[in-house]
Amino acid sequence: MDSHRFTERADGSLLVTATAALPPYPERLTAHLTRHAAEAPERPFLVRRGPGGAVEP
Repeated sequence: MDSHRFTERADGSLLVTATAALPPYPERLTAHLTRHAAEAPERPFLVRRGPGGAVEP
């Protein structure tokens, strides 16, 4: 993968470093939720399931 550099450390952990600039991203994480709600209002973000697994209203 050319867009990342992987460095294995002595303790077994793996350090992943991006070698390219990140793409633009919104100032707030909630911007994604707002956009999703506007683009697909019929699709719920979070739902509660009942004991049988059915989605509760």
